[in-house]
Amino acid sequence: MAGARRTGAALGGGFAVRAGDGSALAELGLDLAELSDLSPRDQTQRIIDRVFGASADENEQAFREAAAIILLRLLESPGGIPDYQAVICDAATEVVYRRALVEIHEQVIAGALSADQVRDRERQIREYIGDLIRAQPVMRPSEGVPSPSECSQSMAEVTAIAVDALRDAKRESK
Repeated sequence: MAGARRTGAALGGGFAVRAGDGSALAELGLDLAELSDLSPRDQTQRIIDRVFGASADENEQAFREAAAIILLRLLESPGGIPDYQAVICDAATEVVYRRALVEIHEQVIAGALSADQVRDRERQIREYIGDLIRAQPVMRPSEGVPSPSECSQSMAEVTAIAVDALRDAKRESK
């Protein structure tokens, strides 16, 4: 679950930017003063590049893309610091969904799915994953704004639970 941990760490970086927490950003090798001068899109890119480096395989790319989507949403959201649990759940849903898309794409290439089946599966799997993840116990940081390491740990745990549940559901449907 290295990709999930990296995704969580990137989100922790986003929380740190929102909270103005330079020490949490230092955990990632980033500087608050530099990030503060950037737009949310550029902040997202800087954090993602720092946390993920150069990802080559499709699994890592799925994590990278999901992290970028949720991190940008976190950095662009108005008001105070967004709800930790909602952000982690949204990120885990996006990560697992993007990984599922890779498998669906492989089935399309193999000729096992039609375009209509792909649309149905994409919609169903996103809803199912989101419901599954939101049903998990409440996750809270130790106190205040979550650190990158707390986000990393939570993200890995929630993603593992979702992946295991999807595998169980797949076995039961056979």
